[in-house]
Amino acid sequence: MPAIAEQEYLTWRLVIRRIRLERNPTLTGTILITGASSGIGLETAEAFLAKGWTVGLVARSAERLEAIASRHSRAVPLPADVTRAEDVEAAVV
Repeated sequence: MPAIAEQEYLTWRLVIRRIRLERNPTLTGTILITGASSGIGLETAEAFLAKGWTVGLVARSAERLEAIASRHSRAVPLPADVTRAEDVEAAVV
């Protein structure tokens, strides 16, 4: 799958998960969100955090992730460039 198509697929999976979360407000758990420092990734992370989920925040900008985590006790900043396998492994292992 081309990188762009894979990113679009993953973005839509997050949108679908957000819709499911809104329909089932008692559902909680742990989720890892890439691109969590801005845009749809940040909005999705904040939606899950507002519902009581523990959220692993993945993005390249450690400073932005730390700022987000400072506002949410259940946010876990995991700075990583998802195009680099070694960054991803270090973030999630």
